[in-house]
Amino acid sequence: MEIQATLADDGQLIGTYGSFHDISSYKDTEAQLLQNALYDSLTGLPNRVLFLERLRHTYRAYRRNHDNLFTVLFLDIDSFKEINDTHGHLVGDQVLIEVAKRVVACLRPGDTTARLGGDEFTILLPQINTRDDVADIATRILSSLQAPYDFGEHHIETSATIGIAVCGHPYEQPEDLLRNADMALYQAKTAGKARYVIYQPSMNAAANAPSKMEADLRHAIENQAFRIDYQPVFDLKTESLVGFNALMRWNHPQEGVIDVKDFIDVAETSGLSIPMGWQLLEQACEQLSVWHAQYATADLTMAVPLSMAQLRSNELLSKLRSILEMTSLPPACLRLELSGGVDILESTTLRSQIEDLNALGIIITLAGVTHLEPGSSIISFGGTLIQELKVDPSLVTHMASDNHLESLRFVLAMGHKFSF
Repeated sequence: MEIQATLADDGQLIGTYGSFHDISSYKDTEAQLLQNALYDSLTGLPNRVLFLERLRHTYRAYRRNHDNLFTVLFLDIDSFKEINDTHGHLVGDQVLIEVAKRVVACLRPGDTTARLGGDEFTILLPQINTRDDVADIATRILSSLQAPYDFGEHHIETSATIGIAVCGHPYEQPEDLLRNADMALYQAKTAGKARYVIYQPSMNAAANAPSKMEADLRHAIENQAFRIDYQPVFDLKTESLVGFNALMRWNHPQEGVIDVKDFIDVAETSGLSIPMGWQLLEQACEQLSVWHAQYATADLTMAVPLSMAQLRSNELLSKLRSILEMTSLPPACLRLELSGGVDILESTTLRSQIEDLNALGIIITLAGVTHLEPGSSIISFGGTLIQELKVDPSLVTHMASDNHLESLRFVLAMGHKFSF
């Protein structure tokens, strides 16, 4: 509102007049800018900026009164990248929104849940009494997030992992507490995911291990320090040798021979699984070509794992053509094993890549199958996109369980149906 005076010639006030301006749109814009600056646009949760401000406020209160204990939890959704790759980013966003709702429902008034970005969430508990209280809350959150997520035709099962840092150590900055919760998260992931771990000072040394392993892996790739073991495959009906499985091992100069399961997580997160995978494929094809010539047979096959990163790669076909041409290996002798689960067939992009592999004449195996149900996408594409199923050992070792036995029966029925 603006007001102006009206004066007579002698300077006397004889009246006023005013004008009004509607600034509600400016206020709305101001509120929206504040919302964008402090809150996550997808979940509506506080973002990193607001979370850190509340963490600093809580830390200042702790400095004044050490009886006011507080805790930071760092939460990460397990295998979220696979959810995005398999079901698409829109479904991935729905999972993030639902995760946010479930976490908030597990907390108390006054607690803060924030989304830092991607599938990472942080939780601030500004008032706790004992570590048991934190453990109870973390357990409640993990249990809630393990319940299935149903979005129309998409049925998703996942879990989460949590790292916890409880105040009580001499932190120089409140951000140190967040860093230590992140260290605890890494330890929990290393221990097998779907759990929580509380930070201990001894974890500082362990935090440097992944970066050292990544550096060692890069050196191993440059110097081709990987060893391949060839596991023979026999036809039980004819009792004859029909091929081999290529299994990668790492000849580490200090640690000795390391199994792939012990370094694959670092390889995948660092992007090194792609060049590592091409080395494995090239060496395995070269060896099979030698055996073909040595034993005057072209019937032996070679099964080689293909990572999801390789499957998504734009250079997939060109690399395969080059390796097959270099080794003079018939495409039908190569079996590429995909371990992303039956849900990978729900991705249009991945199906397209698999179709291109089929067009080359390469046999595609779906490995590590742990369950198969009526309505599964494998039923639609079995025998066309996928020519083989490799059952996970858990289905056999746990046959006493009714659920495992039923899954195994269904897998075997599908195998007969599609001549797997």
